[in-house]
Amino acid sequence: MVGDALRLMHTDLPLIPLYRRTLTWVMRANVSVVQCRMTCLNCAGCASTELPFPAYPHVHHSLFLPDDHSLRPGARKLVGVHLRELGLRRPLIVTDRGLATLPVLPEFMQHLNTGLDSGVYSGVHGNPTASQVAQGVAAYKAHRADCVIGFGGGAALDIAKVIAAMAVHDGDVIEYAWDHPKVKPLVNPLPPFFALPTTSGTGSEVGRSSVVSEDDTHVKRVIFSPKLLAREVFADPELTFGLPPAVTAATAWMR
Repeated sequence: MVGDALRLMHTDLPLIPLYRRTLTWVMRANVSVVQCRMTCLNCAGCASTELPFPAYPHVHHSLFLPDDHSLRPGARKLVGVHLRELGLRRPLIVTDRGLATLPVLPEFMQHLNTGLDSGVYSGVHGNPTASQVAQGVAAYKAHRADCVIGFGGGAALDIAKVIAAMAVHDGDVIEYAWDHPKVKPLVNPLPPFFALPTTSGTGSEVGRSSVVSEDDTHVKRVIFSPKLLAREVFADPELTFGLPPAVTAATAWMR
């Protein structure tokens, strides 16, 4: 797949360059996964070997990636078939307020809903907060969802990851931030998470962390675990067609 994507990047197709930044991140050096050498007093069980800050030169750095990627025009049309093959029937789509008002969301749902009962949580806005996560978890449980689809930019994808996590964990999402004084580990299996980025500027679709702000202080916290990785990424450049031109231009990566 990577080889095909590389060849596509050097053709005259106008769509693929929008995803160069994400693809470049995906294709960094293929190094083996090693165990964390840190001795944290309150281990989060994150198995992290790439810390948010380069303050620990003795820690080996590794790259975790989702199990599968679909990088092609029209990839969004494959999501429903893929979910049905996995036995999933009740996805919760997590998106932001802006995308929820654009034609791109109902167009995606037309392809998705054959044989599926989809719910939507569109409360993501601004810098995502812990209360938005809690609202999304409530929507997940009310819908009796069996998986989560992140549909949008970095904020929507980040929130979608931790909605999946908090759907099967107790407490406040901030308690799972890597720098919390009594950080809790993500110990339970998470419902499947699927990512559909509508911009190419964040790389959140292949990341294993989520940035969530505290509601009262607005301090950003990072929840960090390989368990947050997407089960599959459907990177469809055509999703940018329904966005405002300024958003597409601002989040494209150019040489």
